[in-house]
Amino acid sequence: MIDSKTDIGILKNSSSRLLATEMQYWRKSCGLVRTDRIRNIDIRKKLEVERNIIEEVEKKQLIWYGHVQKMEDERWPKKTIKWVPPERRKRGRPKKKWIQEMETAKAARGLEDEE
Repeated sequence: MIDSKTDIGILKNSSSRLLATEMQYWRKSCGLVRTDRIRNIDIRKKLEVERNIIEEVEKKQLIWYGHVQKMEDERWPKKTIKWVPPERRKRGRPKKKWIQEMETAKAARGLEDEE
C-alpha cells in the first residue's frame, strides 16, 4: 500500500480530495458519520477494502503508460508523451510532468522499461 504522502501521478490537492470523497462513500455505506469518530483504517478493515482510489488510479496510469510505450513512434499518444515545448519555461519551480510521475511510480514499484 502506497502512503498518501507519496502519491504518484496525481496532484497532492486532488489526491487528498479524492481520498476524502472515497472515505465519505465508505462511511455512508456503513451507515456512519464523521462524528462517530471511527478511524478510516477501521472502516476499511470492516469493509475489507485493500486499496484506496489513488492506488487504483496510479495502477491504471501505469497500464496506459505501458500501452503507449508499446505503440509505434508515429502514433499520436506516443508523440504527445515525447513532445518537448520549443520555448523556455517560465520562472520558478518547474511543474512536474506526467512522464516524470510515471518514472517515479515505476521506481516505487520496482518496474523497468522493456526496450
